Amino acid sequence: LHLTPTSHLSSLPIWSRQRAFRPQRALEIAKSKLDSRVPLPGAIALCRVEGGGLHVVDGQHRVAALAILERWQSEEGADYVKE
Repeated sequence: LHLTPTSHLSSLPIWSRQRAFRPQRALEIAKSKLDSRVPLPGAIALCRVEGGGLHVVDGQHRVAALAILERWQSEEGADYVKE
């Protein structure tokens, strides 16, 4: 188990064999978390590829949702609700 800042996690590429990333899905997750005190479920799985780089294997939509929430919070403050 490792902890890393959202900014680092969201900069990692998605593993090439993972299902397609859908930005709208990430936005839906972010919006649903604005009114929720329940954290995002599950772990974010990463793999180390040849050459030592990390890729997101599972959780790419949750990673993107965290990045969206972080951006909204920095733009407007923690209580801001995006429409």
